[in-house]
Amino acid sequence: MRRLLAPFLHNSISAALRDFSCHLVQRIIEERHTGKLVYAGGDDILALLPKEEVIPAAIELRLLYSGLPVEKFIGPDFLKSHSGFVRLTETSELFRVMGEKATLSTGVSLVHHSHSLTDAIEKARAMMKMAKALVCENGERKNALFVSSTRRSGEAQIVGTPWFANGDVSASPVFTVMEFARAFGVDGLEEARVELPPAVDPLAGRAGLRRRRHPPWLVKRLP
Repeated sequence: MRRLLAPFLHNSISAALRDFSCHLVQRIIEERHTGKLVYAGGDDILALLPKEEVIPAAIELRLLYSGLPVEKFIGPDFLKSHSGFVRLTETSELFRVMGEKATLSTGVSLVHHSHSLTDAIEKARAMMKMAKALVCENGERKNALFVSSTRRSGEAQIVGTPWFANGDVSASPVFTVMEFARAFGVDGLEEARVELPPAVDPLAGRAGLRRRRHPPWLVKRLP
């Protein structure tokens, strides 16, 4: 039998979700990544961003949701995150977030600017559902990133990966690709090539993101 949440624990979770959505999400989306936040309620977020900014923004939100270190991506002059807490440098405000054991599943839809917004949102929701349904070989569930890319012709392809390889926060396939792209000046991750452990490629069943004309997450067609 599952134990009921005590009132103080329920209140703590509600406060953490409120602080994350009300005080952190908009700062990341709009101040750091030139996007536009449409909705943020708890762990439910809808935002519009340039393609070059969407993955970095998703990474930062994933780390801040759990209060994990973000020094690789966000300088201390903006905020600091550690041990389930986030402190804004400018105002010195301290926010308690969901904690290091919390999971977050993310869905992203990449489309042309003339594409139907309704369809783009539906594709992003479908990606989020796939991320939540992911089961890795080691038994870990959800806590993943799934991305759909739709060409102007309507052809769509997707790829997904756990946020962290084998539960290790310091070993993330997404972080590896971003660091590679930054180091070699790859625009929007296009033409990137990086070999990753087999465990981080649950859809394709093989290691690595292959060099291709399209962004490296385009590896599997939608049904």
